Amino acid sequence: MFLVLEGIDGSGKETQVKLLAERLVKAGQKVELLDFPDYNSEPGKKIGQYLNHEIKMTNEELATLYAEDRKLQQEKIRGWLDEGRIVVADRYAYSNLAYQLANRVDYHFLRNLDKALVFPEMVFFIDTSVDEVIKRMDSRKKDKYESNRVYLKLVSGIYKRLAEGDIEGFGKAKWIRIDGDKSIEEVHKEIWKYVEACLSG
Repeated sequence: MFLVLEGIDGSGKETQVKLLAERLVKAGQKVELLDFPDYNSEPGKKIGQYLNHEIKMTNEELATLYAEDRKLQQEKIRGWLDEGRIVVADRYAYSNLAYQLANRVDYHFLRNLDKALVFPEMVFFIDTSVDEVIKRMDSRKKDKYESNRVYLKLVSGIYKRLAEGDIEGFGKAKWIRIDGDKSIEEVHKEIWKYVEACLSG
């Protein structure tokens, strides 16, 4: 099983990925975690430099780097799934759609970048309000995207359209919207409800 958690920066994805992994292990499952982008990969290093205002590039070049970073993990993902492991990812190709469509990158260009990937069974969209994420991120250093409230609202709106099927994503993943403004425990409980049903089904 391949599960992806999506949402804008500060929505709580990282915390929920860890909680979900712990719960799956307690349930006797073998779990592998991924976090995109991998800032240690060659594409990831360039992405990090861009987000920290160290280098410049076009939005299309940036989108291509994100896609290249995901492609580097495909053999590993396929291997884990073939072994019956559960793969949980913090972000995936859907992030490229949400963030780069907000940057006015061509939709068909973005879809073409990621068309050959392994796609998940479920995508959990942690729908956290921009006001809430700004509050959560007040105490940390923000990158190029995290500091732009207007941009985050655009991205959030595109995520909602992906979740509702107004914008076609990738594969046949079931999108599940989770209210990210709720407590950490409530969000985890809601995610686990769907995962547990899938495991028992």
